[in-house]
Amino acid sequence: MAFLLPNVINAQDYAIFTIDSTRLFLERNHKTQNLPNYVTQQEWYINGQKMTFLSDTVKVRVNAQQMDTILFGWGNNFDTLLCNISQPKEYRLFYIACCSAFNIQDVALGKFISGNVNFELKNSDTSKRYLALLSDSGILLNGQMKDTLTDHCRSAMSNSFYKLELKEIYSTIDSTKITEETCLQTSSKDAIYFNYQTKRTFFSINYFPLSSQPEKIIYDFESGELRIE
Repeated sequence: MAFLLPNVINAQDYAIFTIDSTRLFLERNHKTQNLPNYVTQQEWYINGQKMTFLSDTVKVRVNAQQMDTILFGWGNNFDTLLCNISQPKEYRLFYIACCSAFNIQDVALGKFISGNVNFELKNSDTSKRYLALLSDSGILLNGQMKDTLTDHCRSAMSNSFYKLELKEIYSTIDSTKITEETCLQTSSKDAIYFNYQTKRTFFSINYFPLSSQPEKIIYDFESGELRIE
């Protein structure tokens, strides 16, 4: 499966990543030695550059023509996150103490970033049912139009990265097989809980948005090409 990105920005610009652990240190009386191991061992590798709660700022050259990878985890457990560092902005990570997670903020806007994606399917089979998932949120896709999926069912305590998936699902439920559930976004903007059974998964990635503006996700069923714009 190929990933393609448009050429829209000067590669000499840099994005800046920092960590705000103020609340974390307040809880620990400003003492580094009071931080639990599962916190001090957490690491981010942003295009190969290491960052921790105790480290300095990381600068990454932006390049809208390629996907960027961020490794996040501790010990031997790391997740590979896909994103596009395409804008020379400053981003700040905030620790979520209750669940060893983090949120990311666009510093200039002073707002946390939420995931919004716009799907466009190419060479799809209109006789089949397609379900797009953004972690706990889902939407049934119409192959003849663009569909926007928001993180409408996301918990405030969730990580800032999402499991982004595209599936073909069965049109009817077989009671003898395992059933999955998602919080389905409908045309009326209401959310309903929706049971489904997966027939095929076309892609499944850890998606890390760096903007709350919808990114376009284009999937071509003939070539298997996934394009993010």
